[in-house]
Amino acid sequence: MLLSRYSGRLRCVLTKQQITRGRQARRNIADEPSSAPTQITETALDAPSSTAIARHGTGDAVVVLDVGGKEFKTLRSTVDSNSVLSSLVVRAEANAELTQGGKAIFIDRDPKHFGIILQHLRNKVDGLSYGRVDRYLPANSKKMAIATVQLPAEKEALRDIFMESQYYDIKELQQSACGQSLLTMLMQNFGLAKGANPFDEASKFLLRLKRGLIAGVGLMGVSNAQNILDILPEKVKSSTLLAPEIKLLEELSRSDDGKAQKANKENDSKGK
Repeated sequence: MLLSRYSGRLRCVLTKQQITRGRQARRNIADEPSSAPTQITETALDAPSSTAIARHGTGDAVVVLDVGGKEFKTLRSTVDSNSVLSSLVVRAEANAELTQGGKAIFIDRDPKHFGIILQHLRNKVDGLSYGRVDRYLPANSKKMAIATVQLPAEKEALRDIFMESQYYDIKELQQSACGQSLLTMLMQNFGLAKGANPFDEASKFLLRLKRGLIAGVGLMGVSNAQNILDILPEKVKSSTLLAPEIKLLEELSRSDDGKAQKANKENDSKGK
């Protein structure tokens, strides 16, 4: 090491030999095996496998899952296609108590709709799909979803499937569940739900709409619900887009007719 004066200050200058020895020492340290024990971290368990298992190939063994007390059998390639499900299985396999004795891997979720979750993953891995789900959007819409499973028509079931697909982070299935209803689809695709469950927000909106219609018809007169229905074209009344609103108007009209008949009876009894 040499000392030299530069701009009135002393500076340290390393020789070429000293620099070479320093670099060699750093390489030796990097090549030495670590004495610290290898640990499985949460990050490592959560990360999906970088090497995909070939479908029905070597290593694609059967995995038995116990979801909330009900057993499901599937292939490892199906499990590995979903990062959330894969991390649950990897974590369970790392914990010998959850897999000892050939027991199924336990997943603490409701099994009611897990069959749909699993079938979606199977069809996606196999490249199977059919139809378009968001029938209210243009055919060239980027938000259009492709169906991989047949979903139930009941709103309560769709709501539960949406929540389960949220847990497993399956965006396509969330889109499919919301695509069955125009209002729910709007809540989901355009951020109207603001992070809440779009099915719940759609129900709240319809409730507010019903109250508004009741108040509006009440101000206009008891016969106006039927008058509104009378002037609407048949195409509008049969449209699925306005089905909830048309249903509300019909209910209000029947309610108004009942009130009018009751009032007429009361007037007749008073006249007698």
